[in-house]
Amino acid sequence: AVPGQLIDPPVGGTPIFVGHYWMTGSPARMSSKVACVEWAAGNGGPLVAYRWDGEYEIDARNFISAA
Repeated sequence: AVPGQLIDPPVGGTPIFVGHYWMTGSPARMSSKVACVEWAAGNGGPLVAYRWDGEYEIDARNFISAA
């Protein structure tokens, strides 16, 4: 889980993309600025990518995955 103080910090700039988290469910943003792009691929989950187009907040419509 993302620590509470980092969920939606008042930070400008581009989003942050992380990996190596064993997530469950459908790919979704972790906060307005943080997205996970691994999503438990090593444990039978999907490999997830994000199509970043310069937006300043993570847009759920930009996640793509291969199950």
